[in-house]
Amino acid sequence: VITVRYNGPIAIAGEDQRVELSVTGDPVTVVLAGEAVVLEEDTPTFKWVQVGGPQADLTNAETATPEFKTQDPGVYLFDLVVGDGELESIPDTVVISVVEPEASEAANWGVDETACGCAGSPFGDAAWLFFGLFALLRRRRIA
Repeated sequence: VITVRYNGPIAIAGEDQRVELSVTGDPVTVVLAGEAVVLEEDTPTFKWVQVGGPQADLTNAETATPEFKTQDPGVYLFDLVVGDGELESIPDTVVISVVEPEASEAANWGVDETACGCAGSPFGDAAWLFFGLFALLRRRRIA
């Protein structure tokens, strides 16, 4: 005989995220993805609270998938507590790392790649790599 004992709801705040800011400076939207483990007959309740990082205005904080907009890099921490109508879970924390755009993306933003002839190449960047290796090998033979 196997006896299963219910110890209350379990909060799952979701995977930690790394979010890049926009190169245009527009706010980015970050969506949290929480889950609740409760008895089948119970309807879970959700309560998100920011516990660290730059101030964020969380919308729909009483749902599984709240969101916030930001233009500020930093590490944002949010706790999720779920309930089943009688008991509440212990908090589960998710970490959201908001970072500046990658330098390569910022440098290439708005560049027309068709001007260099690389956008339509079926080999993409590999064609440039082979060309460079060929030029290097050819240079070694001459010298």
